[in-house]
Amino acid sequence: MSKHTVRISAIAPALRATLMAGVFILCGTARCAVAACPAEAESYYQKGTQVSEKYTARGAPCDDACLEEKAYFYQRATALCEAYPEAHNNLADVYEKLGRYPEAIRHYSQAVDVSPDMAVAYFGLGDVYFHTGEFGKAVAAYDKGLTLHPGDSLALKNRDLALRMSAGKQIDASI
Repeated sequence: MSKHTVRISAIAPALRATLMAGVFILCGTARCAVAACPAEAESYYQKGTQVSEKYTARGAPCDDACLEEKAYFYQRATALCEAYPEAHNNLADVYEKLGRYPEAIRHYSQAVDVSPDMAVAYFGLGDVYFHTGEFGKAVAAYDKGLTLHPGDSLALKNRDLALRMSAGKQIDASI
């Protein structure tokens, strides 16, 4: 599992129980919406999170075939429930690993549109912008994520690198 993947088991037990029931509350800064997702969406999401474990159990890394399998399940989950930020985030993470950056940006953006307090999606968005050379956008995305999760050392490091790149400074390869 990557640094930007969200697992249902990592969510607070009360929220996890609500998610498992297929209903969850999503609140933004100016809005609150109740989104009802079918249990089938949750099932596809769970299958997506289990794919890496299946490959690891066989002693194989999560290669492109593994990533495509994960993408299939997360695509199904997001198709069944557009307001599923964790599924959008994990699908974006898969697309990022596959180098499908426009799709990664779209799904990270959907994750934060639905759940504006999802720092990990902002960090993923920053990573994709960094990979595409859009350093100013990367810094802005890292900044948004860091306002929500200020102690994230990797995001702080990546933000610093993006800031230096946007200023045209050389980066020490030993970092």
